[in-house]
Amino acid sequence: MDGLRPPATLATSASCSSSSASCSSDSSVLLPGRNHHHQQKIKAAKEVGVLASFQCSSALRRRGRRRSSSSSFEPVHFVGSRGGTTFASSFLVGRLLGVVEEEEELSSLRRQACRSGEEGIGHSDDCGVRVACNRVRSRRRSSVSSSGTETELTSTSDAGRNEREIKKGSTHDTRFTVETALKSSPSSTPSQSTTTTRVEFGSSVLDPGSHTLSGHRNSSLRIGPFVECLEITGGSILSGEVKISGAKNSSLAVLAGALCSEQELCLRRIPDLHDVRRMFQVLQSVGVQIQRTPSGIIKVDASNITSVEPCPEAVRKLRASFFVIGALVGRQGEAIVPLPGGCNIGARPIDLHVRGLEALGAQVEIRQGKVHARATNGKHLVGGNFCLDYPSVGATETLMMAAALADGKTMLSNVAQEPEVVDLADFLTSCGASIHGAGTNTLNIVGRRKLHGTEYQIIPDRIEAGTFLLAAAITRSTISISPVVPTHLTSVVSKLRTIGCHIQQTSSNGLWINTPQVLRNMDVKTLPYPGFPTDLQPQLMSLLTTCSGQSIVEETVFENRMRHVEELQKLGANVKVSRSLAIINGKDQGSSLYGAPVLAADLRAGAALVLAGMAAEGTTHIEGVSHIDRGYEKLDHKLCLLGASIQRLPCLPSELTM
Repeated sequence: MDGLRPPATLATSASCSSSSASCSSDSSVLLPGRNHHHQQKIKAAKEVGVLASFQCSSALRRRGRRRSSSSSFEPVHFVGSRGGTTFASSFLVGRLLGVVEEEEELSSLRRQACRSGEEGIGHSDDCGVRVACNRVRSRRRSSVSSSGTETELTSTSDAGRNEREIKKGSTHDTRFTVETALKSSPSSTPSQSTTTTRVEFGSSVLDPGSHTLSGHRNSSLRIGPFVECLEITGGSILSGEVKISGAKNSSLAVLAGALCSEQELCLRRIPDLHDVRRMFQVLQSVGVQIQRTPSGIIKVDASNITSVEPCPEAVRKLRASFFVIGALVGRQGEAIVPLPGGCNIGARPIDLHVRGLEALGAQVEIRQGKVHARATNGKHLVGGNFCLDYPSVGATETLMMAAALADGKTMLSNVAQEPEVVDLADFLTSCGASIHGAGTNTLNIVGRRKLHGTEYQIIPDRIEAGTFLLAAAITRSTISISPVVPTHLTSVVSKLRTIGCHIQQTSSNGLWINTPQVLRNMDVKTLPYPGFPTDLQPQLMSLLTTCSGQSIVEETVFENRMRHVEELQKLGANVKVSRSLAIINGKDQGSSLYGAPVLAADLRAGAALVLAGMAAEGTTHIEGVSHIDRGYEKLDHKLCLLGASIQRLPCLPSELTM
């Protein structure tokens, strides 16, 4: 349907005037009116007027279809385009205006949607409701007037962009201005009096704060900035070579470690990710200067730290930002860091961080949601010995940074052995730190009073590499990936070979995978490195739904990392979960993937849904794309270069979906 997808969003509601010139009866979403009680609701809804004005810098195009002649349905008008779009959900509008409240009414919408399968009707939204869309030509203005309702559509081009640039379809500079007003009707109550909100989206995003759109029956919706969703058409075969970006988890740790150095650093292969930008914000909030050169090199200057308390808002959005506590208290003798945020995949307590810092001579208190750490002697941390109860990657990295600047020797036992931990140790060593044993379960560190500048290149992302290997397997394709460190992927390669994939090392930093049509089942348990990584468990589960037989996946790292199962079930996966154990019935035992609207609840769950969507029959729509962008650099773009059919489309935020 030319890339148009209808996630549930804001729309206007009321019957369309037959005399409307420019937005005639060629496009509508249908609301059922089956009985007197229902017609009363619709009549009440007509008394509420909504004015919506949209401006966008990308060209809008018109698409429509003939309105149903059924008199028992009321139309809802909305607009749509490919470069910057707003869509409508009949269920959302009905709920907003108090017209659709019961599951029975929703079922009627679904049935009507199933009967509307002609071209020009979009795919089902989260409620299974098919909606139509208008394509409005550039610089063309159309309006709809009916009893108490107006809709005004405007399309303009930025002054500095010509028509050819607009046709390129860039959505990054798209700006929307949304104005909503509820008109007072003669029968309206004081609570229904006229209110107006204005929210700008795009390059200049304004926090909508408490802006709401209030409708009939005192219902309320918050208006937020536009987000994006992915539309994936399954069945494509992948081919070619894909370039792997720098490791996200390593980049975040190294950026936190940059606080240990008092001279400028040049970091290569730092991926352009949402999480990385948030870490930039955290560092800048304490006085660090950061610059990205045209060649992609990140220059970091932490010579002048102006604060020991990073921005709370930035820290709470990124768990890895908590790692700066080790570098700050090690260098400044004090740090105040808010409790961290991140993906909700289970409890990740900071008790190991706290007890480890105390072992290095820090006094640590948690007050009002913040961790206050101060060197007991008022100057610097001192070396000590500490054994981690669990080989936590975050705790290991935090204590490594603190110990690198402590006075004396430190021994850390039962530490994490992940490649990202080794990468941080190598980075600190290149800055002058003395760290031995990285990659084993024991670290021996001799503290240095100051660390100098360096040039350093981040390792390739083993999780991204594993995701592309699994993408090739689930689509039964043949691709090459580079650069990678093959030893970092040993457990992944071993499991893929077990189910029947053919994988070869083509160079010192390259792998090739070929996948037969029939793959076997297997059992897998997630473990700390060098075991199978928990960050690839959701993606592997998607693959196992397409294999033969029954597979078992046991999650031992995070207790809440099965949230993607419910979304996979919406796509037709036959998966049963009992606590941390998942039983996956393969293709010959009930799993049959087909397109459906789903929501990415976290980073790796989002990647799993992308893979499942590529293997599914039909079209899959994924909301929550911001989670995916947190950890994958241009994942959809890279998959498209390999032959996947994926489009990134704008939509309203998830709080407006049903």
